[in-house]
Amino acid sequence: MPDPALLLTDIQQGFKAPERGPRNTPGGEGYAARLLACWRAGAAPVIHVRHVSSTARMAANPGFGVTLADGACAAFPGNADTGWEAARPAMDAEAIHAAAISRLHGEFCRALPTQANLAGTR
Repeated sequence: MPDPALLLTDIQQGFKAPERGPRNTPGGEGYAARLLACWRAGAAPVIHVRHVSSTARMAANPGFGVTLADGACAAFPGNADTGWEAARPAMDAEAIHAAAISRLHGEFCRALPTQANLAGTR
């Protein structure tokens, strides 16, 4: 198996915009920075990508082993519109985050919580 690389996707200042509402990982940039520092300290490959959707899925399709860093991902209340069903309540950022990660975990990636990702870095 080839050596792993760290892929950082869509780390943007726009995630700090107050009009987006409260997000589930207010410290996500700090966590991503710590993860990046760990990978660089181990001289492991690092890839930065901007504005690519479905990156975990696209990496898994050709057979790459993908580990998703839960704490470096973000969700906002506006990321899920439950208005398609009148009786369905709105989702908060944490529920949206959990649903998105859960949808990817197992089929497209191995999702790990923040501390588990840091402990497993090179």
